[in-house]
Amino acid sequence: MFAKKALIVADFPPPLTGLSLVTDWVKAELIQNGFAISSFNTTTPKGVFRPLKRIMTYLRALQFILASKGRSDLYIPLHHGASLMGQSLIIVFGLMRTHRVLVHHHSYYPITEPKKILHVSVHGMILRKCEHVFLSEDMRSKYVKIWGAPKKTWVVNNFGVVNKRFKTYGGSKLIANENRISVVHASNLSTAKGSLFVLSLFQELLGKDSSAVCTLLGPTKELLIIKSISDLSLKYPKRFHYIPNYATQDLAEILSQSQIFIFPSTYKNEAAPLAVIEAQFFGNIVISSNIGALPEIIFDPGAFVEIEKFRLKFFEVFSKLKKDPKFNVHKNEKNKINFDDLSTKAENSILRAFENLDV
Repeated sequence: MFAKKALIVADFPPPLTGLSLVTDWVKAELIQNGFAISSFNTTTPKGVFRPLKRIMTYLRALQFILASKGRSDLYIPLHHGASLMGQSLIIVFGLMRTHRVLVHHHSYYPITEPKKILHVSVHGMILRKCEHVFLSEDMRSKYVKIWGAPKKTWVVNNFGVVNKRFKTYGGSKLIANENRISVVHASNLSTAKGSLFVLSLFQELLGKDSSAVCTLLGPTKELLIIKSISDLSLKYPKRFHYIPNYATQDLAEILSQSQIFIFPSTYKNEAAPLAVIEAQFFGNIVISSNIGALPEIIFDPGAFVEIEKFRLKFFEVFSKLKKDPKFNVHKNEKNKINFDDLSTKAENSILRAFENLDV
């Protein structure tokens, strides 16, 4: 029996260059449980020489794997697009030089776009040669239905990631303030993520109810969204807040003071977004669309609905909360227990995956 070792080769879209929150959590959990971890990030910042730098980082990553001498597990957080091409090369060498290769699926694109040539070639190769970690049961079942049964699979939810990130900030509150009901949306703001739709809801809500306060979090490059943000900021300077960039502490403070979190995404790659789980950690009622793994991660009295029914559901929940600020108390207490259970399950599942134990 060899010592517990793991290699992590991560790739994250620029301009971010560190490990993702999920990968960072995996690394921390393994170190805590006695694994010797070596990690390597292949991301390079944007710039004129980025293509050349990217090739060089992949060559160094291959050297990193070749030096493992077959006694380590290789962990790859699997994304999509240009990253997937480079990651497939890493996987090929990993299969030759490491003990096991575990791919952690962060993308729904192999499910929503299975006929894409890149997906056919990569997922056809890794299906039975690698071991697969999925974010949800829905992701696993749909992947198996389309691609067939992988060699071995585990489900590791994202609740452990959020718990680790925010456990020092407290948790859910119980009673809303009927005189100030705060609604939040956070994402990389885009039409596909539902941000333009959110702004239209904010416009309607702020015009109807003087107790409403709306906060929008995240960067955007879409001109229509930028204009809508500007219009709302001018019209409701005290009740509409836009924060493009924020630290963990800022997010914790905002979510600890809000009551409703809305997420009407239609993004094809939507999986189990951390923003939704983070909102629930702080006791927010989440109203989301019903795509990806969202139906699996929404707590009652939150709801996941078709986009056509989203507006109606949102105003229904807002009205209930305004009439009875305590209506979420019992559910919130139960959800706190549920959150802790799911977090513990995630911690156990990732450890069992690396120790090659059945769930």
